[in-house]
Amino acid sequence: MMNNRGLRRRTLSVTVFFSAVMLAFMSCSPGEPADFSGLWGWEEGSDYFFIDLRQEEQSVIGFHSAVGGGGSVFDEMLAETPSLEGTVKGKTLSGTITDATNGVELPFKLSYLDADRLQWEITKKTDNAPFPQKVVLQKVTDMLTFYSKFQRPDGSIDYKKYRNYVKIMVDDIEETTADLMEAGYYPETTAPWKHMDEFSAEEWDRLSTAVYVKKSDGVLYKVNRFLNEGGALWEEYYFDYQHDGKLFYVKRYFDSEPEDITELYFYNGKFLFMVESDDPEEELEEDASMYISRLVDEVSSFVAEVLRRNKNKEI
Repeated sequence: MMNNRGLRRRTLSVTVFFSAVMLAFMSCSPGEPADFSGLWGWEEGSDYFFIDLRQEEQSVIGFHSAVGGGGSVFDEMLAETPSLEGTVKGKTLSGTITDATNGVELPFKLSYLDADRLQWEITKKTDNAPFPQKVVLQKVTDMLTFYSKFQRPDGSIDYKKYRNYVKIMVDDIEETTADLMEAGYYPETTAPWKHMDEFSAEEWDRLSTAVYVKKSDGVLYKVNRFLNEGGALWEEYYFDYQHDGKLFYVKRYFDSEPEDITELYFYNGKFLFMVESDDPEEELEEDASMYISRLVDEVSSFVAEVLRRNKNKEI
């Protein structure tokens, strides 16, 4: 007959055995897939590489903007056509990235290092590709750090690099707006923002502004405004919803043939330069004309009102 001491010893041995088995099982079983979502980037000299990843469970799609070859090769894929596709297994994302210039698909591997870093690697060596072969990507979260990636050593802004980033952000927002709540505002009244389905027929006739916000948390993405002053027909305002929520781009459409478009670029919330469709290579800075100064003041005033209403939950 087993005494109490022997029973306790046998129980302890069985407990230790099963604990060891469970520990071994847990260490061998795959854990939850790492989260690769977000904007990640790398820069060295004139070269840079940004990827914007969206993850749903173990499936990932993404978009890229890249400059390689010492600044001589540029490549990007627009947001309506994902350039990256892959599958997550544990802390590794494997898939393909498409070189938009020539349509070639290249295999890549992303390794999750920590919440702020990924290791990027093209697993098939190739020449003349705009993508880096093997680098560590940093997660873009702090906007001051992020904006510094667009600054030259002398502190001036690399316009071409920043315009490439803006294009990707605009495409991303256009891709997203179908899933957002649309609200409207008509300046003839002081009424708060209302959802589109709440407008009467009379209000629809006076509608001048549409606002796109995220349904869950009210984050502001985009504002469309109709104008009939000075020939301008339509303005589109884009806000950096991923970071600080500040205005970064305005596009104005004018009633003319061919279509006349004016683009205003904002950097860290401040006006940077303007580009007109009749001379797209010319970048006009803020003090280039009184017209630009007045336009920027008018745009800034409107944006301040939009942000105020959004903050006060009037949208």
